[in-house]
This record gives sequence, C-alpha cells and structure tokens, in this order.
Amino acid sequence: MGAAMIAAVGIEWSSSLKECAVVFIKEDKVFAPKPENVQCYNEFFKFIRMSILILLQLIINYLISNKGIKHQGKWLLGSTPTRSITPLIIEESTIINLLTN
Repeated sequence: MGAAMIAAVGIEWSSSLKECAVVFIKEDKVFAPKPENVQCYNEFFKFIRMSILILLQLIINYLISNKGIKHQGKWLLGSTPTRSITPLIIEESTIINLLTN
C-alpha cells in the first residue's frame, strides 16, 4: 500500500501522502487481542526479543573471535574471498541499544 501511495504522489495523482492516505486507506475492521490472551502475547514477545538479543550476541562473539570486519562503527558480516554473498551490516549503536534496553 505504501509503495502505491508513493507512486501516486510521484506521478502527481495526489499532492501529498496525507491526501493520498485519505483516498487509499479505509478502516474496515478493528482487531484487538482477546483479554485472556494478552499475558500470553506479552510472554511470547519477551521470548522473541530475548531470542533476537541472544542471536545478536552470538553474531558479535563470532565477529570478535574471527576478527570480524568493523568499519566506521559498523560490523560487516558476509563476503569473504571464498564466499560471495550480500554482506549484513549491523550498526554498532543498534546493537548497543538492543542489548541495553
């Protein structure tokens, strides 16, 4: 939907994204979690967040132990002389924020 709205503004069908949103976006139904499931959702969110943090810590440990590439505050993981893949770039500040919040 967002790409279509940006295209509409780009070809001047709408003068702004706000104007475009009025035409494109219509509220049909509102879904809310069942109150009895909220605690389960919250616990699942904590589990997923912790899993991501553990994965990031493993990546950091890998980079450090293998003398990963750090350039201008970014950790680069990916292309090597024997592998040609798109590198994963992780902002150091992002990692610090995730690990401390």
